[in-house]
Amino acid sequence: MKQRMVAAYNLQQKGILAKGQPIRIGVDIPQKGEPLCLRIDPAGNFVLFVEVWSHPEGTKVNFQEVEFLVVPTGIVISPGSWLWYETLSAGQQIFHVYKKNQRILQ
Repeated sequence: MKQRMVAAYNLQQKGILAKGQPIRIGVDIPQKGEPLCLRIDPAGNFVLFVEVWSHPEGTKVNFQEVEFLVVPTGIVISPGSWLWYETLSAGQQIFHVYKKNQRILQ
């Protein structure tokens, strides 16, 4: 019997970190996983919470990359297909999080 749970994935920085620039972060999650929310843990890491389903042992699980852009207030968003996801606060800093649009335009 399949069981449902929430799993936490630490997002990894992609590219070079530059002062005053958006931060690109990403992680691989199970292909049928449903991202629920993004939070900042006490150590300052961005953590993505994903609803996942258990699989019988030995089942091959396919993964997909999800990518986010973290933008402090007042900073211009990088070019690309970024959709607003949520806004987070860490102390006095406010971050606006955008998710990479995965849809294929035809």
